[in-house]
Amino acid sequence: MDEYEGRIEWMNYLNVIWKRKWLIIISTFLCALAAGVFSFLQPPVWEVDATIQAGKIFDKDRHEEVLIIEGEQLAGQINEGYFNNLIAAELSLDVMEMPKIKARNLRWTELVKVSIRANDVEKTKQILYSLFNHLKKDLDKKIDSELKTNTTQLEHMENIINMENLGIQSREINISYLKQNILSARKKLNSSLEHQKKIIDEMNAVLERIDEIEKQQRKVLTEKKEGSNTLNLLLNSNKTQEYFRSDMIEQKLSVEKLTQEEINLVINRTEADIRLLNSEIEQKRKNIEMSKKEINLLNEAKSQIDHTQFIKEPTSSLYPVAPRKKLNIFIGGVLGLFVFSLFAFFLEYIEKMKLKE
Repeated sequence: MDEYEGRIEWMNYLNVIWKRKWLIIISTFLCALAAGVFSFLQPPVWEVDATIQAGKIFDKDRHEEVLIIEGEQLAGQINEGYFNNLIAAELSLDVMEMPKIKARNLRWTELVKVSIRANDVEKTKQILYSLFNHLKKDLDKKIDSELKTNTTQLEHMENIINMENLGIQSREINISYLKQNILSARKKLNSSLEHQKKIIDEMNAVLERIDEIEKQQRKVLTEKKEGSNTLNLLLNSNKTQEYFRSDMIEQKLSVEKLTQEEINLVINRTEADIRLLNSEIEQKRKNIEMSKKEINLLNEAKSQIDHTQFIKEPTSSLYPVAPRKKLNIFIGGVLGLFVFSLFAFFLEYIEKMKLKE
């Protein structure tokens, strides 16, 4: 019974709609037509968008590139109108009437997409270019400072290398000079050794003569011939002269030994100076290698510094994004159908009320 009554009720609804179908159809058509005419009369709205990448610097501690500002933070600044007054002043616009700039961080990227919807495409592009210029000026201050610091450090490292090379050259010249001194000292030492050998030979000859004189003295004393005393006195005189000559030779030998000791001392000291200079040269070469490594790091950091840039220049959409004519016509038609269907039921209700009266 309930199902039957439900069917009757739906049939009544359909009868009401059918009874006033032309009212509903014509009114729906007129609503759709009005929506279409309104859409066609509206000026077209274009979307101009651009993609921006904030500048990057090289983080030595993390050994990687890092953004000057995160994409989310940059998009937030743009959406809050951080640059609007600057743009309006540059382009002579009323900041209150300036179209809204929308920005969002593209997912999984470091990029920020900015877009404006407006009627004037060229003016909109000017706004986006102005935004980029002010953005770049603001963000690239830190990058320019980083580049300046990097350049200063590179110059400092190159100066260190030049100074160390000059230090090495100076020490190599000193080493060459000291080696010449050693060669000269060794020549003097060899000359002294040869002289010492001659003195020793001379000393041996004197000792042999003394020994020969003593033999002759013993022989004279043994034989006790006439004139032995005179001969013995002569031999003693010769012996005394030879001893005197021996003392003189001994002094010469002492002088030569002292000279050799002094020469050896000079050679040892000079060789120690050379070792010290070589050690300093080695240290300076290590300093140069360290400076070169630092220069490589600085050059790597410099190569990875990027200024704020457009990844995509301001570009207009191929077609207007508003008004959406087909959608407006469809919505107008649906609203007309709904409203005038209700109106048809309202008229049916009024008609029934009049019949009851």
